[in-house]
Amino acid sequence: MRVLKIEDPARIQLPEDVGACLGLKQGDMVVLTIEAHRVILEKQAGSPVDASFGLWADLPPGPTYVDTLRDEWDARLTERLSNG
Repeated sequence: MRVLKIEDPARIQLPEDVGACLGLKQGDMVVLTIEAHRVILEKQAGSPVDASFGLWADLPPGPTYVDTLRDEWDARLTERLSNG
């Protein structure tokens, strides 16, 4: 059990190891749930959009790459149609 002294009721500073245990970093969102006289603090799950940010950063940019993909798909489709 931890005891914290409240200097300002609008701000509570979490001990570093508590933040580390939850995997918190600056900018993260947390969810506070009040049950009777208890407060439960949980890290808010990230959105799928946030999780996918930068996922395709290594792909070559531009329409040339899209044209290359389209040509590959056309070749595969032509191959499938000719085989069966």
